[in-house]
Amino acid sequence: MEFVIVFAIICGIISLLGFTVWCVAVEKRLRLMKEIMELMDEKIERRTK
Repeated sequence: MEFVIVFAIICGIISLLGFTVWCVAVEKRLRLMKEIMELMDEKIERRTK
């Protein structure tokens, strides 16, 4: 019975870590996309001037 509880706790910790890592990765990717979009906007603005 104790093994099941320990196993559940370990699974919970692993899933929390995985979720945190995934959130960080998504946030970094969104920030990167935002920077790329801003760079593209700057290039377009320069061309139109």
